[in-house]
Amino acid sequence: MDSNGSKSAWPVYTIKIAHERKSDGDKPLMARVKINDKNVNMEIDTGSGKSIISYKEYRQRFSRARLRPVSVILKTVTGQKIDLCGTISVKVEYNKQKCVLPLLVIKGDNPSLMGRDWLSDLRVDWKRVFQVNQVTKLTDSISNYDVFKDDLGCVKGVKVKLELVEGQSQNSSKPDPFLLP
Repeated sequence: MDSNGSKSAWPVYTIKIAHERKSDGDKPLMARVKINDKNVNMEIDTGSGKSIISYKEYRQRFSRARLRPVSVILKTVTGQKIDLCGTISVKVEYNKQKCVLPLLVIKGDNPSLMGRDWLSDLRVDWKRVFQVNQVTKLTDSISNYDVFKDDLGCVKGVKVKLELVEGQSQNSSKPDPFLLP
């Protein structure tokens, strides 16, 4: 509750992209967390004000934890209210850190989210979270996509400028312009 005694609204902003080919940038940032001595994969979601698990996950793994009434309101990015079942206090272990934190339980079968409330108490190794698999050559990267099929059509109204370095070979000691950083 806020200082006026009314329920506080906390936004939950996870956005799912349906029917699109997922790139590495679309994959959720995940953290493996030990909650009440059970390993749980949680999506790190800086857009979510609170950390949540689904009621299904609660029943399967944490039903011994007493579910208490909750005085917050969760809303999606579109303003739709999220149905809450309650809250539990859990022992959290992450990267050699240990603390007791609140965890909201929501109706349905949704992914577990590590929100800003937990992120303010846990130090996340962002370098590890943002590990990138380096693609060695542009051709390796674009070979995964069907962008050169004849039946794809044309893009109109877009100007493209390609800068090529003349006379540079792969055996050169100079950097290859087609290598990704």
